[in-house]
Amino acid sequence: SNMAFMVNGTIQQVFVGKGDKVRSGDPLVMIDDRDYTVQLSATKAEYNQIKAEVDRVIALYEENAISANEYDKARYGLEQITQKLRHHEDQVADCIIRAPYDAYVDEIHFKAGETVMAGMPVVSLSGKGQTVLTTALSADVALRSDEFESFTAEFQSMPGKALPINLKSLSHGAN
Repeated sequence: SNMAFMVNGTIQQVFVGKGDKVRSGDPLVMIDDRDYTVQLSATKAEYNQIKAEVDRVIALYEENAISANEYDKARYGLEQITQKLRHHEDQVADCIIRAPYDAYVDEIHFKAGETVMAGMPVVSLSGKGQTVLTTALSADVALRSDEFESFTAEFQSMPGKALPINLKSLSHGAN
């Protein structure tokens, strides 16, 4: 699994190293959340102001002191700011990538101080009991990979034993 942030930012801290075993929910990487936290604080203040206004409008509406139109405007304004508040809360929460399951860290693609965009793979994990094998293939074999029914790996340390493997991905590059 390639883990990525849902928001843009500068990596503040990497909590794990390549090969580390992680448990579900463990923090892996964190980006600087200052901008998102400030935005959330401003939205909370705006929410509190609108909520107080809506409470007053509801009380006036119940006394028939204002129109249904004014009541609806206030109610829909509260719904709108509530969604904005939830969005900013999610953004702050999205500043930390957590392990979605028990796994091993295969790769860390960035280090502290580097800027990442939302969706860029930052950490690669493999599930419990899985090993990730990276190898180079000749161009002709890579181009024909969809023609193969299965893949196996043989290691010098285990002569004569072919282990079944699953093709996870192919990355094309020079050489």
